[in-house]
Amino acid sequence: MGVLSVAVIALLISLWHEFNRFPATGATLRELTEKILSLEQENEELRQKVDSMSDDLDLLSNSVDRLKDPEYYSLLDAGDGHGLFELEKSRGEL
Repeated sequence: MGVLSVAVIALLISLWHEFNRFPATGATLRELTEKILSLEQENEELRQKVDSMSDDLDLLSNSVDRLKDPEYYSLLDAGDGHGLFELEKSRGEL
């Protein structure tokens, strides 16, 4: 085999390798893009769930506070500023 034959064979092998390598790379890039989109959607869903849970936690916390101190919240709901003042004064909070 001459040097020219070896060079042509090497060229054919490198061309075959490039043609076969890039479709696999393209498929891999498509798979990665799909996975990224899937993860972004999942992240948004989880963010919405966390926001919903945060709202639920706020409601639950307010309900617990109302159960702990019904007198304060009844005065607050009634808009009785004088009653709130007297209550806080009697508790020594002022």
